[in-house]
Amino acid sequence: MAKTFQCPGMDGTDQCNFEWEFIEVVTKARLSDDEQILFETRINSNWNNKSLGVRECPFCQNICERQDPLNAGVRCMYCKNAGKSQNEFCWFCLLPWDGNHSCSKDAARMLLNTCKRKEIIGLQGCPSVRACPKCQVLIEHTEACKQMECKMCNAKFCFICLKLADGSSYRCGNWNTKCEIAPIQNVG
Repeated sequence: MAKTFQCPGMDGTDQCNFEWEFIEVVTKARLSDDEQILFETRINSNWNNKSLGVRECPFCQNICERQDPLNAGVRCMYCKNAGKSQNEFCWFCLLPWDGNHSCSKDAARMLLNTCKRKEIIGLQGCPSVRACPKCQVLIEHTEACKQMECKMCNAKFCFICLKLADGSSYRCGNWNTKCEIAPIQNVG
């Protein structure tokens, strides 16, 4: 999906591809006020849905940022400041947070136990999904080496043995060094 608007004009046999600002798109496409609002809403929604660390509050639909990657309970500051009694929700399922919420843990356990096994650097049977050993966010191995960096908490670890890196050095060796496959994790 394109992240920019590019000029569709042709210059001889080549497409122009000059990047347009959104206001140029509005003007050149002659969008009505309603169409412009619709486009802006969809662009913002797409950005929010793909951004790490933000979710839409299920109560007020404002965007909330997850302050603690180790806690699935998120407090919406907009709802809290508005004096709403229900202002906490589950980061994963968006249901009201009751302090003893387990949807994310149960779903994560099931995924970790049932995910496909794959070969990584010549080692057969490694789970294709792991939980970050630091914040427990789920990460899927798609290709390449065994060394990972969690996009949520920035922890560096080996996807195979799950040992955390010591600074920039991985304790189990280089990207292609074989190590022992850690057992399936039990998050929670």
